[in-house]
Amino acid sequence: MSRVVSILLVDDASDIRSLLCRILEQAGYADIRAVGSAEEALAELSFRPADVVLLDLFLPGMDGISLCQALKADRTLHRILVLAISARSDGHPLERAFEAGAIDFIRKPIDRIELLARLRSALRLKEEMDRTRDRERDLLETAAGLRHANQALERLSMLDGLTGIPNRRSFDLFFDSERRRCQRFGRPLGLLIADIDEFKAYNDTLGHPAGDVCLRQVARTLVSLARRPTDLVARYGGEEFGIILGETDAVGARAIARAARDAVVSLEILHPHSPHGIVTISLGVAASTDEVSGRTLIDRADAALYRAKRAGRNQFSEAALPLGTDV
Repeated sequence: MSRVVSILLVDDASDIRSLLCRILEQAGYADIRAVGSAEEALAELSFRPADVVLLDLFLPGMDGISLCQALKADRTLHRILVLAISARSDGHPLERAFEAGAIDFIRKPIDRIELLARLRSALRLKEEMDRTRDRERDLLETAAGLRHANQALERLSMLDGLTGIPNRRSFDLFFDSERRRCQRFGRPLGLLIADIDEFKAYNDTLGHPAGDVCLRQVARTLVSLARRPTDLVARYGGEEFGIILGETDAVGARAIARAARDAVVSLEILHPHSPHGIVTISLGVAASTDEVSGRTLIDRADAALYRAKRAGRNQFSEAALPLGTDV
């Protein structure tokens, strides 16, 4: 982190506080405070918050778990990272600490290497969380220029926490608005439902962190293909994305579907359980100028998606038309 990291030590044993202070100071941490009770910690943090709290779980009076719960319930202190410290490494207290909001655990007796490694990991997490909040704030600040008035601002503020793109509620609001607008002016509306192929197998094999990275990469790729004010890419479900294409007919929707499929292939994300060896997507395509309900258009795109899945994946299928295999 570029700024000075603020650390608060909470332990009723003065020798442990001295040891922790010495290790942290030798490692280059300059802003270190230490208190001996949870009550003192609350008073200290209320006066000046910290980035990280190293917290002994077993304290006289108010214990560490109660302090952790109090921090997470406080609107001004809930983002403080809590690392639990205890001589016990199993059992109910440790489980309760994680439930209360602690993000990691350090065993007693304190090991210098373990302490510094876990602290660095916690600070990297905080840095990423801060960057994510900054990105979300930037999106909110530019929303007025990217979408129509207050409705667009609300849509872009409702983002999916993992991918950073609009979520399902944003999709529903924008889809209803754009469908009505296109019908009013007799303009076509295109809709794509995209699904990452064999994503459960990908998650089960490589783990959820790798799955999260994959979702972010696919989301960014899809967003790059639909950038007009009348377009919206949203996380529609677990590994599904909805792509709304205002004023786009079937020909245009097919072109975007083909481009989306090819763009994901070009990412070359390795997938050990895919017949292609890489992550691919399947898409259902629907487009209409008729006064059909939104549910009907979504159902058509969904049905087309399942046809693409059954036909072998890594392709698109168009609603009520032959399968788009020449993709």
